Amino acid sequence: MPHHYAETNTVNAAGGKAFRKSPAFELLSVIFTTLLRESTGKFYETQTETIGRLRILVRQNPRFAAQAAVWARRVLGLRSISHAVAAMVCYYTKGKGETWVREFVEAVVYRPDDAIEIIAAYFHFFGEGKTIRKPGGKRGKRVPVVLPYPLKKGIAAALSKLDAYQLAKYQKTGQAISLVDVFNLVHPKPTPQNADAFRLFVRGELKNVDTWEARLSAAGSDPARKSQVWHELLAERKLGYFAALRNLRNILEQAPGVIPKVCELLTSPGLVERSLILPFQFVRAYKEVVASGLPHSQTVAAAIEEAVALSCRNIPKLPGRTLVALDESGSMGAVETDRTPANIGSLFAAIVMKSQPGAHYMSFSDKAIYKPLRANASLFGTLTEIRQNWRGSSTNFHSIFEAATTGYDNIIILSDGEGWTFGEGWDKQAGAPTVARRQYEQRHKVLPFIVMFDLTGSNSMMFPEDSVAILSGFSDKVFGLLVELRKNPSALVHEVTQVDFKALNEADDE
Repeated sequence: MPHHYAETNTVNAAGGKAFRKSPAFELLSVIFTTLLRESTGKFYETQTETIGRLRILVRQNPRFAAQAAVWARRVLGLRSISHAVAAMVCYYTKGKGETWVREFVEAVVYRPDDAIEIIAAYFHFFGEGKTIRKPGGKRGKRVPVVLPYPLKKGIAAALSKLDAYQLAKYQKTGQAISLVDVFNLVHPKPTPQNADAFRLFVRGELKNVDTWEARLSAAGSDPARKSQVWHELLAERKLGYFAALRNLRNILEQAPGVIPKVCELLTSPGLVERSLILPFQFVRAYKEVVASGLPHSQTVAAAIEEAVALSCRNIPKLPGRTLVALDESGSMGAVETDRTPANIGSLFAAIVMKSQPGAHYMSFSDKAIYKPLRANASLFGTLTEIRQNWRGSSTNFHSIFEAATTGYDNIIILSDGEGWTFGEGWDKQAGAPTVARRQYEQRHKVLPFIVMFDLTGSNSMMFPEDSVAILSGFSDKVFGLLVELRKNPSALVHEVTQVDFKALNEADDE
């Protein structure tokens, strides 16, 4: 019997029959769907339980976990979870002589404040308490007795590359752990080029005067000066992509004359690619701009929509007929909340529908139904149509295959994976749709390429892992693997195993 008709081997959190995930994919799905320090929006699992699972998975395979953390940070733009994993990797490899750990830490510090947060995460998870001395001999904060040597050396190597601007921008003096605290713990060695800046920084004499935040603050409440500063920042290219996205309403209010420049920045393909903006962050900015009703808001909204389209331009077109099925069950949460599976899933469904012309769209909960979507609608227009009449109810994966009226070459399912409802006529098959899938394939004489997109990182699946292509995460960038997934259902795992810490660090030095 084909492997994708295998018998279930576990029970999921909702009580339905399911399939176990491999440790590698379970680790990826936890990392790629968890935003620490924020509400995860998970229905079946608390954040404490997530951290417990993460500890176990990292300890089982710390090198793969390290590769996943770097991929999450550098490719997907996930910060807090990469910090947590980095801390765990360093702890669970402590004293084992793993020479790659130092290179890993250097690679995962993508921005100076990553170093602060990794050490903060280590203190939080593994700190036992001993005071350190801060500049001036004053007693500092309570920290672990000893930081692992590779953690200190890796962070020191990353920080040794900083220039005066970066040192000033990321001082974080108001936080529980500042960049100076990190310097006193790891002692990075300056280069001839940044030695003077290091000296001023450690003394507390390096002023943060040339960042966009400092310049706007210096402008005070003078409208004319505020407008001038926005003009200068854009002309000098001193306003970063994410800073521009977060400040669109302020720019619309204070400097409408720079809107063409802002739109040019937002729609720059290179900047979009390097920004690592998560799709829901574009949606949040779009909603705020439209709600403002300010002059030029529609122009800016159109630029945001173009930016999302640019971020998704590398999603390949799949050959043949495609079905996109989105889970609308109650466990998916609310579509109005940024990080719920419902919000992420509906956005991804819209993205996939726009990237696969002619695809059919289906929503499912207790039953599956086709929903017609306008082919000429904009991306956010398609998103609005998908969110209309959201149904809630239970999760019936069988219904996808029972309701499908044609043979598809590709079926893309977006869900939290917690199926538990009976299939019609299959009251002994609650959960995994093994029988319904087999009957569908026999009825239409097809063996579709099935992509299962895991939106919450649960520890089980509705399909045998080697019988479907599996994706996970909050970033649209993972959809770029669709072609590779057709060749290898474990392409996501394979992609992560290709992360080379040393090569990344050498590239950063160039």
